[in-house]
Amino acid sequence: MPASNKLYISSLAGLTRVAKTESDQVVDLEIEYAHERSCVGNLYLGRVVRVMPGMQAAFVDVGLERAGFLYVGDLAGNGPDEEPPPIESILKTGQELLVQIQKAPISTKGPRLTRRLTLPGRYLVLMPGSDHVGISCRLAGEEERERLRLLVESLRSDQMGYIARTAAEGIDQEAVARDMEALGRLWLRVRGEVERGGGPRLIHEDSALCVRALRDMLTTDAFEIFVDTDQDAQRAKTFLEAFDPGHNHRLRMWNRSDPMFQAVGIEQEITRALVRKVWLRSGGSIVIDQAEALTAIDVNTGSYLGKTKPSETILRTNLEAIPEIVQQLRLRNLGGIVVVDFIDMEEEEHRQRVLEAMEDALVGDRSRTQIHSMTELGLMELTRKRVRESLARQLSETCPTCDGRGIIKSRLTVAYEVMGEFAARARQLRPAALVANVHPEVHDVMVDQFLANITELGQQVNCDLRIHPKGSYHPEQFDLYASDG
Repeated sequence: MPASNKLYISSLAGLTRVAKTESDQVVDLEIEYAHERSCVGNLYLGRVVRVMPGMQAAFVDVGLERAGFLYVGDLAGNGPDEEPPPIESILKTGQELLVQIQKAPISTKGPRLTRRLTLPGRYLVLMPGSDHVGISCRLAGEEERERLRLLVESLRSDQMGYIARTAAEGIDQEAVARDMEALGRLWLRVRGEVERGGGPRLIHEDSALCVRALRDMLTTDAFEIFVDTDQDAQRAKTFLEAFDPGHNHRLRMWNRSDPMFQAVGIEQEITRALVRKVWLRSGGSIVIDQAEALTAIDVNTGSYLGKTKPSETILRTNLEAIPEIVQQLRLRNLGGIVVVDFIDMEEEEHRQRVLEAMEDALVGDRSRTQIHSMTELGLMELTRKRVRESLARQLSETCPTCDGRGIIKSRLTVAYEVMGEFAARARQLRPAALVANVHPEVHDVMVDQFLANITELGQQVNCDLRIHPKGSYHPEQFDLYASDG
């Protein structure tokens, strides 16, 4: 019987895409270009370029285009309840230090750095220099959590902290020891590189997307893993044999003539994840607007009128929207502040049901998401951990016509601006003729609606006013020049 969970890994011309599906629904999507490998998780020997006591932070050059930002709270050595010393007493300009990128550069911001290093394995995350042993919060069974905690404690060495990942559920001592040994060897290589000095430079690069997906997306459930290149097939085979021997996953080569993502519907999901409006089955919709400071999601009933009283229709639409909202958060990789504007609910019981439904829907999200409040107006505030650029920013670029605004001036508005410039320039320059070059659509508006006005204005200022269409012009662009006749 085919597994209900599937992992699709597709590579073509330097582009790698990974999609995870559960019951044929895409729940995770990652994209990586060969020339723009993700730097999240990489270790760098950085050099401090500026210490800012007023912000209790420092800029650290790690060899990338923009310096990274290191906050005092991300320096190692401070307990969770311990007040860190002033950053100026710890760091000095020119000092070299080992740092890790925890958030990729986004827009005009450089990467977010940390000294609290983590090296992920298949079942464990190594935290060098720490004595902490933690268990993934997604492992719910208290008995299993305690078993893993005792197992890790019995095998670990001093000054080596670990977190047992969700995938560690049910694994035996041999698997834990194997993961610890591999992570220990990696840390020794990192230390050796740091001792060589010579920063800023890359010390350790995280695995390629194919391997990261196998490491981070596979769970203890059975998966079918589909790949469409020999290289990824070999990478997957090597990883599974080394880190997951005895696994119950099935590795398959995609041998069909039609492209994998297109054949299984993932391409359509990517297209759907790039539009503002997403339709719900009932006829309602959600509208997603991503801004610099936050993402706003608006829930609408649309054509759905329901068959009972309005409050029940509103509740059903809000509840129906929640799984789609969570799927879109994951697919689009939307992070930071998210505000969901649900349809207004008058009853407190209905608001509570929506809140609980959102909490349940977020359980499977790999990114940590917190619900902060649900107001009487139906506004729900969320914060979702942002690690890398959103899907829209990875796959699209700012519109050259509207410069990202989503709107441009109307043709009529531009036509009136041209008329104003005609009047001002004719009186200032007093030329025999004045010519305006405009976009063809603005030209058509002026010919259809302003011809009499242009003639009248020309007579008033004693100037021959002309308009010429320019197909290469931006819709808002125009320029005027004087002519002798």
